[in-house]
Amino acid sequence: MTSIGEYAFEVCTSLERISIPSNIKVLSQGVFYGCSLLKDIVIPEEVEQIDNKTFYNCKSLESITLPKSCNTIGINSFSFCSNLKKVTILSPNIGINGYFKPGVAYPFSSCPNLKEVCLSMYYAILFFDYTILENLTFLEGTNWTSINDFDDTINMKQFTILEKEVPTTSFTFSNSQYMNVTLVVPEESIEQYKTTKPWSNFWNITAYSDVTGIEEKTVNDTTGGIIKKIENGRIVIKTNHGTYNTNGVKVSK
Repeated sequence: MTSIGEYAFEVCTSLERISIPSNIKVLSQGVFYGCSLLKDIVIPEEVEQIDNKTFYNCKSLESITLPKSCNTIGINSFSFCSNLKKVTILSPNIGINGYFKPGVAYPFSSCPNLKEVCLSMYYAILFFDYTILENLTFLEGTNWTSINDFDDTINMKQFTILEKEVPTTSFTFSNSQYMNVTLVVPEESIEQYKTTKPWSNFWNITAYSDVTGIEEKTVNDTTGGIIKKIENGRIVIKTNHGTYNTNGVKVSK
């Protein structure tokens, strides 16, 4: 079995968490439709397709990560997830299954608390009601081939690019965004960003190490060597004994 059938868990209102087997490649239409208490779910690396309305009206879902393997996402797949706050899309080639109209049938419509998005593909910004987004991060390896502008991201506060090599693009921002949005870039590349358009138009360009609002955590490392950095869209602490997340939990050697 490589897929979960359509509406398999529809309106299972007591379902809070579920583990999806690694052999699953397709999450069919409406699989978790109306699972209002579903909060904890990890989409396996093997999943390639998320169909229409798969997580529709999952009101307790707070964050979701779509793996690199996921190359198709359906219309309204996460619509009306009213508590969804953060989305990470790791695939640089993800597309939409079927016709959609931004503002009506895009994958993340009617998610009023969705303020933070991490992407690997510029085009994927169209999946969202980007008038409400506040923090937008483009991961390393982002596909920048699709060109648009950000005129409607009226509430944007921070725009982060993890690319060390400054992206070449022709899209533009509004004058108010250049003045009010903070551009966050790799520390070793900040001077290049400051001299390359359109990035050089931002009034406030800062490096990762200058970002405020990140709580410092202490880990048991008697040899020192603690370095805080952004890695794959998350803040981690690099030490001589391994990599830790900001809660002090070891995530790799």
